[in-house]
Amino acid sequence: VAESYEIATKADWQAFCNRVNDGQTAINAKLMNDVDLGEEITMAGTSRNYNGTFDGQGHTLTVNWNVGNKSYIAPFYIIEKATIKNLRTEGQITSNEKFLSGLVGNVYGTTTISGCVSAVNITSSYDNGGCNAAGLICIVKLGANVTIDDCVVKGNITATTDKGKEK
Repeated sequence: VAESYEIATKADWQAFCNRVNDGQTAINAKLMNDVDLGEEITMAGTSRNYNGTFDGQGHTLTVNWNVGNKSYIAPFYIIEKATIKNLRTEGQITSNEKFLSGLVGNVYGTTTISGCVSAVNITSSYDNGGCNAAGLICIVKLGANVTIDDCVVKGNITATTDKGKEK
């Protein structure tokens, strides 16, 4: 069994994201406690696609992100050939832009998401078309094969403009 990076604090999450973004993309990780990321935006897979196994072990990752004019926001920005399981996300993501997700932004390859709950409330005031927000996955890329098993989206997704409410 591969060794897992243990995440018990906000600093551990930031270190995990830095490792992934610096090229350790296949690192496996376990959430050891509920972790509140607060207002600090740190996402896994921003410069390199995350492709390890992330086990939330039933714990919660909480965000309170007001990102202004930033788009493509999610705790896991891009994953590829990854497994995310037993993770709960909650809190709030607020943006004037689009492509916001309570769990994953973009998925490539064969990926599995299981036993996850997204209770993130997303508010977008994007006014140039649909806000393209999602509870679990915002974008499944062409050719990706995603299995979602035993997951729930509980968060509200709110577009505050007429154009943002478009498909």
